[in-house]
Amino acid sequence: MNVLNLTVIKNPARMGVEFYLSERNLDGSIAIGEPVKMVVDNNPAVYSPPTFFMDNISLQNFIDELWNSGLRPSGLNDAQLTAQGRHLEDMRKIAFMFLEKDRE
Repeated sequence: MNVLNLTVIKNPARMGVEFYLSERNLDGSIAIGEPVKMVVDNNPAVYSPPTFFMDNISLQNFIDELWNSGLRPSGLNDAQLTAQGRHLEDMRKIAFMFLEKDRE
C-alpha cells in the first residue's frame, strides 16, 4: 500500500500554511501532488469521485503534521492542554499509589 506523505509549512506572509503531498510508489518512484483545480459542476446530482482519498495511516500522519506545525482544534488552547497534562499526571500518581499498596 502506498502511503501519502504530507508536509505542512507555515507561510506567515500569506497568513496560512502550505500543503505538500507526495507518495512513494512500489517501484520506488515518487509522485508529487499538484495544485487542486476547481471546476464548475454543471450536474451536481450526478456522483463525482472524491478529490482524493487518504487511508487511516496517511490521515493520522496528516493530523500529526498539522499538530506539529502548531495548528490546534478550534476551542482548544494551551491552558486547556496544560490543565489536561496536570490532570493526567495526577491520575498517574494515584494509579501508582494503588499499585504500591497492592505490592505491600
